[in-house]
Amino acid sequence: MDSREQHDLEKFIHEQLRKLPDRPAPENLAGKVLARIEASRNLPWWKRSFISWPRGAQTVFIITLSSLLGALVYVASIPAEQFSLSALVTHAQSLSWIGELFDALLGSVLLIVKSLTWQWFAGIAGVFAIMYSVCVAGGMALYRVATLGRLRRN
Repeated sequence: MDSREQHDLEKFIHEQLRKLPDRPAPENLAGKVLARIEASRNLPWWKRSFISWPRGAQTVFIITLSSLLGALVYVASIPAEQFSLSALVTHAQSLSWIGELFDALLGSVLLIVKSLTWQWFAGIAGVFAIMYSVCVAGGMALYRVATLGRLRRN
């Protein structure tokens, strides 16, 4: 369908819908909606949607689930005949190099930070401020582009 036919169809449908009478809302609808909103406001945070949880609780929840998933994958990778508590402890001790690696990396980062002058910190802060500003400006531009059509229709 070309754009002219589509425009004519939209115009026809719009005219037909305008001819239909408005149906009034039931009398008790507003009361039910307000009661439902009030009930959802009074729920404790753990009964609300995950998005409305406090950020700390979300972080702890995600870290806990990720750790449990990692442990499950690790335990599932051990053959059944080798699975025992002593074997699990032996496998966990064989991964101690990860802690040593993080300790060495942290020590080297602290050494580098101690050797930097304040100009480096100011420069790094400036770069982060510019990157943050660019992200905010890009987000505002995308929001403007996304809502431009809706604003013109109203």
